[in-house]
Amino acid sequence: MPNRARPTRLRSGPVALAATAATAADPATEPADPLGPLGAAPASARARAGDRQDGPRLDASRLVFVVYAPFGTDELLSTFPDGAPALTDHPLVQALRGVAAAGVPVVALIDRVGDDTRLLEIEPGRPPRERITSCWKQDMASPRTLAGLLRRAAACHPKADLVLALEGHG
Repeated sequence: MPNRARPTRLRSGPVALAATAATAADPATEPADPLGPLGAAPASARARAGDRQDGPRLDASRLVFVVYAPFGTDELLSTFPDGAPALTDHPLVQALRGVAAAGVPVVALIDRVGDDTRLLEIEPGRPPRERITSCWKQDMASPRTLAGLLRRAAACHPKADLVLALEGHG
């Protein structure tokens, strides 16, 4: 059973997930975080302890990228960059397709101004299988909505570790 209690540290943003999955063990791209990739001890500490392994590697086949995008009160983020009317044209959705193309399934709940809240599910493959489902208008400020998204992702991918991204200005 995957350990969901300890969060995984990754570079920020959906496209960074694909890059991190491909380069997590590359010392030239390791984050400056003192815990190193995935919260592991840095290479120098492992060497002092006599452990000469490269450390943990991300296994894309065991990950699901879960995205919570509460843009429903933000006209700018809802239609970024040029008033994109269709969800399928939104840069976030295009970036999530890139994550799926790298072999990581995507489950995203996206709320935009003047539209229903949409559940986007992209299964990796050639071509990736994409499904967008209307979830009516959800209260994205409610912790129950986020909890429901996480339950859905865990139920659809029971053997995977969840990587959660919270989208917005911050």
